[in-house]
Amino acid sequence: MTGKEYLRLLEANPTYKMVTDAEDLELQAFLEFGKRNLEWVDFINQARPLGSKLSLTSRATQAGNPVSGPRVYNFKVIKDRWSILRALVPETVREIVFNQGPYQARPGLTERELVEWLFQIDQAYQLAARYRMNRPKKHLLAQRISTDVRGYLELRDDPDLDSKLRAWATIGPSKQDYLKRHLLLLCLNSGRSRFECAKKFEAAVLEANVLGFKTAHWKAGEKNYQSFFSLWGSRTDHTWSVLDEKNMYFPFTHPGSPEVHRFLEDNIEAEWQWDGWRLNLDFLRTSDPQVSRVVFEPGVTPHVNWLFGTVIYLDANAPLTEYDVQWTIRHEFGHLLGFPDCYHEFYDEELEAFVSYQLDVTNLMCSRRGKLKETHFIQLKKFYYREEAPEDGAGF
Repeated sequence: MTGKEYLRLLEANPTYKMVTDAEDLELQAFLEFGKRNLEWVDFINQARPLGSKLSLTSRATQAGNPVSGPRVYNFKVIKDRWSILRALVPETVREIVFNQGPYQARPGLTERELVEWLFQIDQAYQLAARYRMNRPKKHLLAQRISTDVRGYLELRDDPDLDSKLRAWATIGPSKQDYLKRHLLLLCLNSGRSRFECAKKFEAAVLEANVLGFKTAHWKAGEKNYQSFFSLWGSRTDHTWSVLDEKNMYFPFTHPGSPEVHRFLEDNIEAEWQWDGWRLNLDFLRTSDPQVSRVVFEPGVTPHVNWLFGTVIYLDANAPLTEYDVQWTIRHEFGHLLGFPDCYHEFYDEELEAFVSYQLDVTNLMCSRRGKLKETHFIQLKKFYYREEAPEDGAGF
């Protein structure tokens, strides 16, 4: 989400403002700094024409958190980040954001310097806001480590894995520790607890059958990983067959507004195409709730009503020219087709920290830096393409 989306959620939920301990008190101060930062951006933009407003969301500013370098955060990480920022920001920025000084439209920095500092503060704010929202759900999020893909991926990419596991007793303690950590993560993908996995691993070592331990859990790890990318079915309101192999037609309610109509064409149709194939929105002037549509609501967090759903909700207050809005409609449309999100977040009780990562930072469904990939086209063809012509020529 963007900083403004976090702000709206925090403001709308009174429980996020409750101070129950010293940590909450410090967190609230960090959140106030971030709020002032966003208000300062609005203040600067008031006097700027439409084409030159400051923006903290662009393709260039989107951070990637790959599996190999996940974002790991807890209160200490957040507190240290704000301490470093406070020490490093220019004096004018410190005075406005941290010391409640009056907003300035021209704080004596180049625009590039100003945007960079505003962006860094907003990133720290987003992390503090996410921690504040996730903290009450820590125990629920701890259960999601069962679908952590890191063990499977680390082991999958080791070409000599099986030979190392066969020679377990001779590979040395450092390699053993490394492999054990990832084998236990792989075991969690089978739905077992940390305790169960640890006991089974100990038994495998005693029986000199560590390779058997890996083999017993491999398919579960593979299935878990693929679940982040695979369609589970398809819709029935489209047309794509041998009659027109290069085009898929998807019925969509005409938005009425020419500006929104262009926005949908310029983003959904521009993104959802691959090697000569393209998805075409078949705009219909209808009020039928079964026909997919976009709905704009002030302050809403963008989402679809369900996987394979019919409604994409976007924030009415967000300009259609923002990169974040354009990426969002492309991504959320993927959910209408049935693609799941391929990013992951959970609480790691051993680390005492939240962990989040994007399984593929180049993938549209994983990351704001991502785009449509061949894997999407392959999945769509598997579930949507019909090798015989539909009887009525309209849909199936």
